[in-house]
Amino acid sequence: MIPTLPLSSRPRHLPSRDQAAAGRFQPSQSTTAPPITRSKSRPFSHGNSSVNIVTHCRYEHGMRVMSVPQNERFEDNPSFGTATVNQNNFDVTMAAYGIAVHPALIVAFPNSIVDGTCNWWDSADGPGPVGPGTGARVTPNVDYTPWLIAPAPGGACLGGVPSTPGKVTGGGQIESDPVFSIDGMLLSLPALVPSLADPRAQATFGFVVKCCPATGNLEYNDHQADVRIKAQSFDGLSISSPGTSCPATPGSKHATFGGTAAVIRSTGTTTEPFTVDVDDCGEPGTADSFGIKTRTYSNGPSTLIGGNIQIHGSRSGGD
Repeated sequence: MIPTLPLSSRPRHLPSRDQAAAGRFQPSQSTTAPPITRSKSRPFSHGNSSVNIVTHCRYEHGMRVMSVPQNERFEDNPSFGTATVNQNNFDVTMAAYGIAVHPALIVAFPNSIVDGTCNWWDSADGPGPVGPGTGARVTPNVDYTPWLIAPAPGGACLGGVPSTPGKVTGGGQIESDPVFSIDGMLLSLPALVPSLADPRAQATFGFVVKCCPATGNLEYNDHQADVRIKAQSFDGLSISSPGTSCPATPGSKHATFGGTAAVIRSTGTTTEPFTVDVDDCGEPGTADSFGIKTRTYSNGPSTLIGGNIQIHGSRSGGD
């Protein structure tokens, strides 16, 4: 039985009923890692709405989707099926629900599904008991795969998705892979993207990641923002087609990989989850894109200023 959850004040990133009904709500945009707003719980319930978005929140007790008074005309419009609940942290025990749809709604609207993908369920193996993991609970009528394998905003959304055999490289050279020292320092020419701190400045990067299992090297340096990111481990690699930024380009590909990195600043070093998203939009790499995020830093995806991304392998088995 789904427990009754205590209500709390509205988190800053949640839509009001009027905003959602008018379709005006959009998650806040930020050039830095988006904040995670704390909420003890939140009922997600209103009718006659076409846009329901919940993102970048931290829940101590979870979220429930429930019925509303008849004058809301919810029975004529199962709006919970249009909800998107992404990039949230459900910091609850395995006995509590992260996202729960009321049993009456599951029976009344069996084909309405909440988009609950890319959330952190307080466990890298995902939610239970409907899901396969030991994290926060989830009910039927919630699409939870893939899930975050580490807390937002840095965690990669790779949970429940088999890693893709293949190799992904990014650097300043076209014909050869980036070269790293034995301790993971980039030795070869880096690729270039705009700096987070100043679009007129440049951030540099190089990486080689292969699977399976996922291994490799990554070094990223935003000198203007005083941030250097050096990968310590890799948790997975996912390759798909077409590229997110160039879907009309024949043969384009997208890759996502993540893991744990040292985030180095002049004020100190922290260990944080990271996610990298790249697009290979064909040679010579002028349309390729790169993006990186950790718990405290986020930049891109942006089109390269110089360099090249190469993705070999795909979920469909291509080269």
